[in-house]
Amino acid sequence: MSNEPKWTKGPWASAYDGSGDWSIGQPHDPQGSMPSIKVWPHILDSDEGRANVKLVVAAPDMATEMSRYLEILERAEADPEIWSKLTAGTGIATANGYRAALAKAVRS
Repeated sequence: MSNEPKWTKGPWASAYDGSGDWSIGQPHDPQGSMPSIKVWPHILDSDEGRANVKLVVAAPDMATEMSRYLEILERAEADPEIWSKLTAGTGIATANGYRAALAKAVRS
């Protein structure tokens, strides 16, 4: 089984197609062949809707970075002295939190 993500690789962008529809997907696809997510125009009428679109656009990059740092978190958590120094008073995310968040992205 491959560790490669099943989603369309980032970076993603949001774009207006000129007909009233917005899409989220890979930018600069001249053939329009890349999978994309259609966004209803009224979603962008609110601050919350625009923020949600930005979050979806950032998702592939966030998942990639979380995957990279998970290994570092796991090593730091394995050493109680290092972990206590790194997390003293910060409430930093644990490796379990990273694993749980990344699992949401790959569940079928």
